[in-house]
This record gives sequence, C-alpha cells and structure tokens, in this order.
Amino acid sequence: MKYAIQIGLVSLLAASAACSSNSNPLSPSATPGGGNVAAVPEGTPTLKANAPASPSPAMGATTELGPQNTIPVTLSVANAVATHANAVALGHRFQLFEGSALLAEPLIPAGSGRTSWTVTTQLKFDTVYTWRVRAELADAYAAWSPNWTFRTPAAPVSGANRTPDPAPGTRLPLPNRSGVVNAAYAERPDLVRRSCQSRGGTWEFMDYLVDKLRVEDNRWGYNGKRGNANDPSEDIVDYHWGAGPSNNSTQVYIMDVMLSHCGNPAPAWIDQTGVTASQGTIGRWTGRGRFTN
Repeated sequence: MKYAIQIGLVSLLAASAACSSNSNPLSPSATPGGGNVAAVPEGTPTLKANAPASPSPAMGATTELGPQNTIPVTLSVANAVATHANAVALGHRFQLFEGSALLAEPLIPAGSGRTSWTVTTQLKFDTVYTWRVRAELADAYAAWSPNWTFRTPAAPVSGANRTPDPAPGTRLPLPNRSGVVNAAYAERPDLVRRSCQSRGGTWEFMDYLVDKLRVEDNRWGYNGKRGNANDPSEDIVDYHWGAGPSNNSTQVYIMDVMLSHCGNPAPAWIDQTGVTASQGTIGRWTGRGRFTN
C-alpha cells in the first residue's frame, strides 16, 4: 500500500516534458561526476516543485576557521515545496563542486522549514566551492537551484615569529602597527563592510587583520572583553607583553582597531589599556579557537 501511495504521489507531481533541463552546474565545459563520486541522472525534471532558496552560507561568503584550524561548513536551504501536494516531505539532493569536479551529492531528508547538510569532504583553505540543491521524491526530481559559491578561510598563520619574553619584572614595549591596520582596510574593504556582527556580519575582517599582525609576531591575538575569553571583541586586538604562554593572559595591551564599527567603519590605532584599567576591568588574550599562542 505504501508503495502504491508513493507511486501515486510521483504521478501527481510529475512535470510536463516542456520543463527545461539544467544539467550543467558550472559551465558548458564542466564535468559533473568528474570527482570521486558518480553524478545522479540529469535531464528534464519530472517533479513539480519550486527550487530550494535562501542559501546559507550566503552567495560568495567566506566561511570561518574552526577550532584546531578545521574548516567546518554546513550548507542549508529553505525547503522546496511540491506544487500539488505541499504536505509531502521532499528529499533534498545537494551537490558540491570544486571547479568542475563533483565532490559529493548526498540526498538529505527534509528538515523543519530548512534542510541542512554538514560537509564531510575534506576542504582546502582559501578555495572557492560551488553548490546547488534540488528536490527529489522517489525517482522523480525537480529543477536545480541556482549555483551558489562560498570561499573557505585562508590557511592560519603559523605564528613562528615571536618576540622573546621580557626580562623578569619588565614588559615588552607596544609595537606600533597602525600601518598594518591601514593596509588591511585598504586591501579588504569588502570584509570591512560586513564586519558588524550584530547586523549579520562576520569575523572575516578581524581574522584577516589578526593574521596579518601575527605574520610578524604571534603575540598578537583577540581581546576577551572584560576578561571573558568566551566573549571576544569584534573591533579590538591584544598584544601579550608578558612572559609565558599568551592564551588567557591578562598581561596585554588592548588596541582599538576600528572606529564606528557598526556605522561607517574606519581604521584606528587607539591604546585602550589604561582606560580599561581605570574602569576596573581587564582584557584577556584569546585566539578565539583559531590558535593558542
């Protein structure tokens, strides 16, 4: 009986032969199935359903580096809905490409409102990936969504360069790196524009700037607001002036590197160390899960 109902639904949702085909996700020369998996059948869609939409990550976004320098990526879309049977839960076929090579194409059961797939394929740093999704039911399939892209984060800076510890009872001087900050703003205004996280922004620019600073000295890191390493500042960096490991140290210079963070962002180089102490609070060095020293 279940099989009969399923076949009936497929017949109900079958698309007309006039529906167009979108068999190539990338370009006329692309080769679906050119990776280590075989591509699902292409051709005229046979299922009447809208294409999945509202992709996450957003089109063209750069994903964030995960703990221990991993590259966690979860792809998510608003569910497709069948035209003549909107109560039917449709499977969602994801396809992930690197260039023209198909890396994976799992079929994921519909979630509640959105369907998500956490990528298990090993991804590369600083690489653009293309993905798309379509609805499926039994052997029937709808048209593919548009092609979306995301870029993985740049490889973390090793931090091999490190200023030696100061002599006992002393502290390292604060390096003036305003030039590095100004250059980072000039190089990546796109990341600056989407740095306000309270308005849907990302860590991309701060990660980019901190990595630039750490090329010279891995004493640079993020600032845990009011000493809370789990609440890193979105516009301030720390320089560890003391001896020993940097992670969780409160022996830091606290440097504001962004004016009008959620307004019209501009580069800054303002020492907030004394102001912070005068307010009875502290800064705390953190690698934000990206590094520990």
